[in-house]
Amino acid sequence: MTLDAAGDIILDADGGDVNFKDAGTEYLRVTNGASGPEIFSTSNDGDLFLKGVDGGATITALTLDMSAAGAATFNNGISLSDGNLTVAAGHGIDFSNQASPTGGMTSELMDRYEEGTFTPTIASDAGPAGYTTQNGFYTRIGRVVYISVLLQVSDMGSFSGATVQLGGLPFTVANLSNYEPVGICVLDGAANAKQDVFLRFIANNNYARLEMRNGHADHDNNMNANAFDTGTILKASGTYFTAT
Repeated sequence: MTLDAAGDIILDADGGDVNFKDAGTEYLRVTNGASGPEIFSTSNDGDLFLKGVDGGATITALTLDMSAAGAATFNNGISLSDGNLTVAAGHGIDFSNQASPTGGMTSELMDRYEEGTFTPTIASDAGPAGYTTQNGFYTRIGRVVYISVLLQVSDMGSFSGATVQLGGLPFTVANLSNYEPVGICVLDGAANAKQDVFLRFIANNNYARLEMRNGHADHDNNMNANAFDTGTILKASGTYFTAT
């Protein structure tokens, strides 16, 4: 141990470790590891504590559990002055300490957030030959996917058929029992007037079907492709659960 010109204490073991012992038993080691300096708790499953004094009372600001499944415990929250909080895939924010209001709760882990764009399409027995616009936006929070679409046909080509599908959804629709989510849509410049058109998201697929409410002349709810013409604009939005 030496003092430098500024009066600082220098511990120099010439490449060795600095060991802290109590009654001959080592409990902490400071060493120069392969990737840089290391503080090493040599006690089996021993914790590391960062303590201080606040108003005359000793507080533990941070506890590092050094067991294999250990975690860091902060006394009162985490504040980031810059940068992002990054979690491993499949992990997130766990709300299990909160009381669940119902008995049907299946998860309290918010493990995903994502937002972006996708390219929507329409199709029946065949798709149109061209589009003027294919705008799709989505936000995903956990398993919930929100979409917004604006699509315009520029060339009908051989587009025809008894059903119309809005394809290109960013995530597959969940395949759940008695689950058929719906969304809203509007047709501007339709070739044939259609009333009460809506989206029905199809389970285990990445598309939604354009349908009409019960009571129309057709024997089912499917909307015919004859509603579309060159220049027809489809505006749609909806929410659905994704498969995983």
